[in-house]
Order: sequence, then C-alpha cells, then structure tokens
Amino acid sequence: MLTFRRQKGFGLLHILSALVVLIALSVGFNVYKTNQRKAEVARQELQRQQEAEKKALRVKQLNEHKDKVLSMLRKWDDALNLAGMTSRIALAQPISQMQAVRREVGEFKFNECFDKSTSAMETAMGKAIFAFEMFVRFPNNHSASETTSEYLADSAKRLASARSDLDRCVDTGASD
Repeated sequence: MLTFRRQKGFGLLHILSALVVLIALSVGFNVYKTNQRKAEVARQELQRQQEAEKKALRVKQLNEHKDKVLSMLRKWDDALNLAGMTSRIALAQPISQMQAVRREVGEFKFNECFDKSTSAMETAMGKAIFAFEMFVRFPNNHSASETTSEYLADSAKRLASARSDLDRCVDTGASD
C-alpha cells in the first residue's frame, strides 16, 4: 500500500504554484505596460489632431480676415481710380468714398500683426486723401501740385508695403 508522507519544506506543488503565480504576474504586468503605451500613443495622436485642427482654424481665420482687408483695399482702389478720373470740381464724392474706406480699415481689429498692417494702410490712405484735398483746394499752385504728387507716390508705396506686411501676417500666423 502506498502511503503519502508529509514532506517538510517546499514541495514540487508549491514550486509549481509559485511559478504559475509569477508567470501570471509577469503576463499581467506586460499587458498593463502595453496598455499604458497604447494609451500614451492614443493621447499623443489626439493631441496632434487637436493641434492640427487648431492650426487649420487659425489659418482659416487668418485667411478670412485677410480677405476682409483685401475687400476693403479693392474698394479703396476703386475709389482711388474714380478720384483719378474725376474733374477737380466733382471730387467731393470720390474723396468721401475714400474717407469711408479709410475709416473702415481703421476700425478693423484682429490681432497685433493685422492691426499694425491696417494702421499703416490707414496712414497711407490718409496721405492720398490729403493729396486729393490739396489738389481741390489749390488748383493753380505749382507747389501744391508737387506736394500732391509726392503724397500720392508715398501713399502708393506705403500701401504696397502694408499689403506685404499683411501677407507676412498670414504666413507667420499660419506657421505658429
């Protein structure tokens, strides 16, 4: 007859049980670490998507605001062309249109870069308006004619520079 003797210390069953527990703990820990890595990757991907969405929204806003300013500049160009083709006596209406556009540009606020650009545009427009006012007020004054030409040339140069600044605002704002 077989009899089982009690063994003192650790038996094979104890060792196998401990080994199974260690393996289960190891597998569980590896699964936990893998899930942690997956969660971190998912979090980073979500963050990248949110940043891309923010950037796309910022670019859209910049372009919308640039389009508004360009629309105002088209109105300005139309009023300036009309004033250039209008006789001295009838310049009141084109000058009034130019002043309205200048006020519209002056009231436009978006961000620091745009504000700097629109402020430069407003100054340039003011110079052109002043030139036309000089032209109306002093019809036969040679000095006033020269001043008018200088102011118009300076205005055109400043407007071109302000338009370049506006483009830079969009380019740098989109890359931020």
